[in-house]
Amino acid sequence: VTPEHVWVSSSRYLYKLARNGQLDKISLPADLAQHPVYDLLWQNGVMYLASEQGYYLVDPAGQVQPANLPMDRGVPVYQLHSDSQGGDWVSSYDKLFYRHQQQQWQVISRDELGSATQFNDIFEDRQQNVWLGSFGDGLYRVSRGKIKRVIGQSQSDVMVRSVVRTTDDALLI
Repeated sequence: VTPEHVWVSSSRYLYKLARNGQLDKISLPADLAQHPVYDLLWQNGVMYLASEQGYYLVDPAGQVQPANLPMDRGVPVYQLHSDSQGGDWVSSYDKLFYRHQQQQWQVISRDELGSATQFNDIFEDRQQNVWLGSFGDGLYRVSRGKIKRVIGQSQSDVMVRSVVRTTDDALLI
């Protein structure tokens, strides 16, 4: 959802529904149409897509094009997030990418994370901590430039599918 449109992806198209009811249909490239689109992110007037085929954007002409990341094309991208400090987060198959205010992308390596993991949810809390939920390694918190794995009391399952904050500011995993 953007200020002016609702965007929806399907197996062949990206739909853009305006508030006045106008529906635009954007064809996905053939290689992208054969694979899932996992996430959409509207940022600075551009729609970005995370897909099994990589990281894409919709250009001003309404064409879906590969977006730039410091990795090979065709590597799956699962999650996109823009934080309140102007940081962009992209989770791929075994890498996490971060850039601050449109600067160059930084690769957060498996050495910094302690393992090669994919993040399937990215969330920012009111204290501007970024929370990363992973399939195999549980929950990570990014605070003041440091990434730390967080294990909850009595947490027996390290698979985190989603992270959300309740109205009373509790974090649900």
